[in-house]
Amino acid sequence: MYLGIDISKESLDCYQILEAKQEHKQFRNTVKGIRSLMNWLKNKDVHTVMEATGVYWETVAYTLNEEGYKVSVVNPAAIKYFAKSKLRRGKTDKMDAELLALYADQEKPKLWQAPSKALNELKLLVRERDDLVLARTKLKNQAHAHKHRKDCSKLTFSLLKDRLNLLNKQIKKLEQAILKLCQTRFQKSFDVLTSVPGIALITAAVLIAETENLEGFLHSKQLTAYAGIAPEPNQSGTRQGRARISKIGNPRIRQAMYMAAKQARHKAMFKDFYLRLLSKGKPPKLALVAIARKLLVIAFALVQSKQRFDPDFLSKKQTQKLIP
Repeated sequence: MYLGIDISKESLDCYQILEAKQEHKQFRNTVKGIRSLMNWLKNKDVHTVMEATGVYWETVAYTLNEEGYKVSVVNPAAIKYFAKSKLRRGKTDKMDAELLALYADQEKPKLWQAPSKALNELKLLVRERDDLVLARTKLKNQAHAHKHRKDCSKLTFSLLKDRLNLLNKQIKKLEQAILKLCQTRFQKSFDVLTSVPGIALITAAVLIAETENLEGFLHSKQLTAYAGIAPEPNQSGTRQGRARISKIGNPRIRQAMYMAAKQARHKAMFKDFYLRLLSKGKPPKLALVAIARKLLVIAFALVQSKQRFDPDFLSKKQTQKLIP
């Protein structure tokens, strides 16, 4: 039995595929509505699929998971391409719920497990910091533009500076909370990650929060694909096109690893590799993406082995095996 749930702020459109029939029903996206949904299902042996869009899926996903239901929370991109493969035309909440149920039936996506409270707290802290950093950048640009106006308002400029000071204090407070949480609840992974060249507090925190402490991945290829920095082949017949990164993945990890790569390119382990790519005519941005992928592969290998990065321990040949 399979259930697809199309979720909005107010409602849950549910489409159930049973052995002999199919059913559709709508419930309110509230605690009471979710309870009515479970009463409607009756049987817990149903595989439920929903998309990870926004935050409105969280309550129903956590509740069903806690009650023992099988839940999969999938990337919306996967459903988009699945719909194309079915030549699906038109879009309604009922049709979307049916599509999710068909995806559950045919693709059998892996089951979702609710993250721990500590992981959830870390994710919220990191994402709030990201939002404040973006807001700070916008304010800095506004202050810069205002300062260079022909007639600058001293009051307006003063208020902009006050808001910038407040944001700086809030960002610092969040970073202190992130550091404390990483050092107390995820100390082993955090120590290993921050030993890697280019990976500091925020990058390590993003990796821990967005990958559930790097668990659930069997090998590094799964992780790089999840981050959206795995190479995407471009070949047909005798034509061999230029491979590119897929970008279908977690943008927060991709951004964090790219920023880490900008720091790591100056380190001895990556400097020659970076310059070699540039000498071959590769754009600097592409070279940084290549370093980002290597950093992610190294980070995964070290966390799995619970060993800190040690450049003196690795031989040149071992290093090449570790970062293909």
